[in-house]
Amino acid sequence: MDDKDIIGLFISRDESAIGQVQEKYGRLLYRIAINILNNAEDAEECVQDTYISLWDSIVQVGPENLRAYAMKTARNHALKKRYYNYRENPADVNIDDLEEILTSHESAFEDVIALKDVLNGFLATLDPDARRIFLERYWMNESDADIARMLNISDTRVRAILHRCRKKLKEYLDRIETDN
Repeated sequence: MDDKDIIGLFISRDESAIGQVQEKYGRLLYRIAINILNNAEDAEECVQDTYISLWDSIVQVGPENLRAYAMKTARNHALKKRYYNYRENPADVNIDDLEEILTSHESAFEDVIALKDVLNGFLATLDPDARRIFLERYWMNESDADIARMLNISDTRVRAILHRCRKKLKEYLDRIETDN
């Protein structure tokens, strides 16, 4: 079943929509959560929370890309759970966790939006392989070794590509700062 059909099931409030998402994306959503939380029970809880959130929100949001929307929802649940688990150490807070707070401070929220735009602009400059490695590492929280296994390349190559990406990101940010 394709994503548009699954979204149609959500819109018609057909409970089989959750089963379809679970069958199609359940392993991916779990992988996102486990990479952030390193705890199987918490990861499973986040995946279940993701299904509930999809049920509650998909009609209003009407996402064009179900996979991306489900991934972002799972990631946000995992980050909130991580923050809850480690709230004694505020250094573990991800910027996405602050979005609700920042919306009350318009200029700070605009800065977050600008940062997302800058990062998307930077990602567009990378070749597809480097972009995938960068996103697997910094969005999906995959380890270098896991990325290497996934792409059938060496750990050293992954680290080298990530090093070059970080260097390019620094140059990209410096260039933007100079232009402004």
